Amino acid sequence: MKKKLALALALILAFSLAGAALADEPPMPIHPAPPEGWPAAPADPDDPYGIALIHAAVPAAYEGQITVDGAAVDLTGIPGAPAGYLPMRAVCEAAGGYVAWYPQEGESFFQLCGAGITVDLADLTVKLSNQPVDGVAAYLDASGYTFLPVSFLATIQDFQADDLGGGRYDITTQPERTEMETLAQTIQATCAINAGETEPAFLELLGFDLDNYDELVALSPLFNITSDVLLIAQVKEGKMDAAKEDFQAMWQRQYDNFVRYLPDQFAKVKAAQTVVSPDGAHLMLVISQDPAAAVALFNAAYPKAAR
Repeated sequence: MKKKLALALALILAFSLAGAALADEPPMPIHPAPPEGWPAAPADPDDPYGIALIHAAVPAAYEGQITVDGAAVDLTGIPGAPAGYLPMRAVCEAAGGYVAWYPQEGESFFQLCGAGITVDLADLTVKLSNQPVDGVAAYLDASGYTFLPVSFLATIQDFQADDLGGGRYDITTQPERTEMETLAQTIQATCAINAGETEPAFLELLGFDLDNYDELVALSPLFNITSDVLLIAQVKEGKMDAAKEDFQAMWQRQYDNFVRYLPDQFAKVKAAQTVVSPDGAHLMLVISQDPAAAVALFNAAYPKAAR
């Protein structure tokens, strides 16, 4: 499993946030100019992320072609941006991530390939997994659409962008996955589970004993606005009871988070399912809008062995 340790810190911060709203674009004051003193076009050779390009002329509509994992991204209606900048909402959604924004903090958030990217809409500065990134600036269209340089995005693990020239980019975001990780993806898509891949280190902070598992895949919320959780594990022999305690602790955490907050999310917590697979070796916790569908897929993946 490819995991990113830095994401654990972002997840810890995210669990403490509440009251955020998801939106297409933020209807708030926009600052399309870079911070004072940044270089002017043409770009400086020592400007690795193309920050100077945001001073250049920008077309009215986005020019170029983008494919993500072999599928063309619909760029209809997306405003123009400087050369070398990608439209974040379109790319994130095509890659299975999502967008959130925080009007009180004046920040946009993008979840992409398991990494958390925060853009300060006042000065265009960028954080990756809550850590400031020097020398990277966002570009914001007057409508509020956010763009980031492809050269910066290419530094994210599992995000590969091939520049084909002429504003055409072929993006690959699908790492090699185990059968369990693929099952988790299928359940996530089928049941519309709004959660992101979770670091083992973060689970340890929640009290999980990783020695209970041969393999453990976890999807949990990046923000405290959804109760959705998916845990799937191959449990070591003799460790099923201990694993159930770990899973119960995760469920209890969500119960405590939502018992007095967002009734629709609390309803999902109350309807959660924790099940042992027919083969007796796997365990799943699902908190979602459709737990029954998740259970059906889980049971089908790990049927009882034929005698």
